[in-house]
Order: sequence, then structure tokens, then C-alpha cells
Amino acid sequence: MAPAKNSANCSAKLFRSPIKIFQSLKERIISATHKVMAIDRLETFVYIPATTQQPVTSNCEFRPLDKQDFARMRHRSDPFGEQTRLYHDQRGINSAFGVFIDGDLAHISWAYTAKEYGCEPYVRFRLGTGEAEIVNCYTDEAYRGKGLYPYAIRLIAEQLLSHGIKRVFMNITPDNEASRRGIIKAGLISYGKVLHWRSPIIKKWRGWYRQQLD
Repeated sequence: MAPAKNSANCSAKLFRSPIKIFQSLKERIISATHKVMAIDRLETFVYIPATTQQPVTSNCEFRPLDKQDFARMRHRSDPFGEQTRLYHDQRGINSAFGVFIDGDLAHISWAYTAKEYGCEPYVRFRLGTGEAEIVNCYTDEAYRGKGLYPYAIRLIAEQLLSHGIKRVFMNITPDNEASRRGIIKAGLISYGKVLHWRSPIIKKWRGWYRQQLD
């Protein structure tokens, strides 16, 4: 019986070897592909006007951020300061909105049209005339769980619509469940999917595939 057992072991090893070779080859191909092409898979949501819900807190103020706000944030070491230095100072984008609790900045989100995207190194989501996207949302850890995220999204969307924007989008990666819950609570519905591919080697090379549900 021993020879038959050894023969079976040898056959199993011979069977596994091509699989290992294939897996190794597959990993190398994927690694090489990522060096020449990066792909973003995004789930797209669009805002549907709804009644604004107040956050679960008092003394809450929502407004666009001004020069004084950016000046105060510029030297902070938290994400508020990082966003100010990157988007406002380096790229010249000033379309940020904040939610303040007792005068303390608790949440920040940015509104992009094609104009703001023109200041970015690349356009992740191509916007047409009359379209905008809410991006780069961040809530300070001390104020999470109070409903500020959907509250800010809804008010930004309403303000954009009041200024002539026809459709307001948000995009997330498919595995971002926390953002999905907040986005749906804010009054957005699933709209479609976006596939964006770019080449780290050829900086100006871009491609988009935008699939809408309606």
C-alpha cells in the first residue's frame, strides 16, 4: 500500500505545482498592471431634496468657511489643518463648509464643480454643466455619532441647488458602509457606478465609465 500512497502524494504535488506557478504569475501581472494603471471603482449617489433633520446636539452652526476660518485651521496638526494646507493653500480651492458646535469646528466638507476639479491633479469624477459633488468630508472624533455628517451633506446640497446646480453627487468606495449610511440618511439615493482609470506613468492619461441607473 505504501507505493500507492507515495504515488498519490507525488501526483498531488505535481497537480499543485502548476497552480502555484499560475498564482505567482497572476500576482506578478496584477502588480505590473498597478504600476502602469490605477483603477477607482466608485458607487455613485445623487441627492433628492428632503426635509432637513437637525443633528443630535445643541448650539450647532452651519456655514461656508471664510478666510479667517482657513487662517485659524492652517497651523492645526489634525485633518482640518491638513485639508486647509492641501486644498485651500496649495490648490486654491475655497469651497468648504463647516459645522460648528459652540464655536468649535466639528465637521468639514467640500463642494466641487468642474471648476474645483480643475485645480486637482486629476479628476476622479467628471462633472457636467449644472453638476456638483460633495467630497473630502471629515468629522472630528469628539463629535462623531451626533448626526453631523448627514446634516452637513443635506445643507450643502440644498445650498448648491439654490445656486443653480441641478444635480449633487457623492461617490464612495463600495466597501465604505459608514459613509453609505450617512449619505442615505442625508437624502441621497443610489444612482449608478463609476469606473475611473488612470496611469501613474502617463500623468495626463485618463478614462471614465459612468453608468447611471435612470
